Amino acid sequence: MAVELTPPTDVAWGLLPRKSVFRDGSWPAFEDQFKVLSRSEWQEVRNRRHVKTVYSQLDGMCAGNAAAGALMALRSQQGQPHVVLSPENLYMQHSSWGTGSTLEENLRYISQVGVSDRETVPQNQWRPRDWPDDWRDNAKRYRVLEWWDLGDADGRIFDAMASALQYGFVVVIGLRWPGGGGH
Repeated sequence: MAVELTPPTDVAWGLLPRKSVFRDGSWPAFEDQFKVLSRSEWQEVRNRRHVKTVYSQLDGMCAGNAAAGALMALRSQQGQPHVVLSPENLYMQHSSWGTGSTLEENLRYISQVGVSDRETVPQNQWRPRDWPDDWRDNAKRYRVLEWWDLGDADGRIFDAMASALQYGFVVVIGLRWPGGGGH
């Protein structure tokens, strides 16, 4: 059964602001690895069973929450035990409280360092000096080893995102609000 979906209007899709540019080699391009499906090929996708934890949104934490949540959903898809991850740990590896972060920063750290579980770095434990000495060993257990950039130059980002979901990938997107800011 094909599902009719249309992209929202007045929304800028992608990782904004970005430090890399689409197809500069920093991120593998989705379209180079996978066929972007036509809308007539789309089927209904249900992934709710893979979302077991929803984080409280704290100032500047949206991208860290999204990256940690995506890794938890990915682990669920793969049949791994549910472990609540610490977006505070991920966010504070590269940012200061309240400054916000990009998806790109979070994905880089979640692949290079990993993200600790909440038993190691509890909720609201913002100061790295308060983290246990072995937090990095714990974080190495929870990493994303690869990802693809869904951005494209010809305006088909929504179709690429829907195609990624069709293939069974977890998708993380960032939005820039008209007038500034993002989520």
